[in-house]
Amino acid sequence: RTVVVFLVAMSVVSVAELWVRSELLEDKKDRVDEGIMENPMALGGDAVPKWKPESGKNPAELGLYVEGDILFPSRDMARSSLKHPTFRWPDGIVPYQLSPTYNDKDRAIINNAIEYFHKLTCVRWVPRTEDDDDYVSIENKKNGCWSFVGRIGGNQTLNLESPGCLYHRGVPVHEMMHALGFLHEQNRWDRDQYLTVHYENVQKGREGVFHVGKKENQDGLGVSY
Repeated sequence: RTVVVFLVAMSVVSVAELWVRSELLEDKKDRVDEGIMENPMALGGDAVPKWKPESGKNPAELGLYVEGDILFPSRDMARSSLKHPTFRWPDGIVPYQLSPTYNDKDRAIINNAIEYFHKLTCVRWVPRTEDDDDYVSIENKKNGCWSFVGRIGGNQTLNLESPGCLYHRGVPVHEMMHALGFLHEQNRWDRDQYLTVHYENVQKGREGVFHVGKKENQDGLGVSY
């Protein structure tokens, strides 16, 4: 099969894979500045308000982050995280807090995404309490749709800029999957066994979106491509 659109399915990535990929990014200064691994950018936020449903584009792909909507931890954080076996949330429980700037419609869509997880998975998104040191802060900052990958410790942002990132529940579900530790399916180690990527047709500067990870650093959870 030929890739003609960005795939939105995902596969689990380990901490080691995160580090390998951050190292690769360091060698691509012409495409990604080191700051992208640490700081959200306004460029994605400028694009989201201009997004229209009829454009046929996914709002999560409008950012200039890695793979469009992924923010990596800083280099130092990635290095220290190698001491931990995974970035997964203990017992599948993810404490979260919601920005007070969302309106009722926004909150309804986010809650619908949470209910979707509860209906189809064993993951539980629960309101954060003062006892929760590690939690996801769902924000409405004007810098697009994006998330860190997996549990990074402390307060970690998952950004859903309203209204573009909250047109329907699909975008919040997508970003919440990243927060759980999932990357995009097109980055699986076995991808090239199933499809061909025509890099000559990939937008210049976006080639990294199709980086293939190493098998020993990924966990497909027993699900084939």
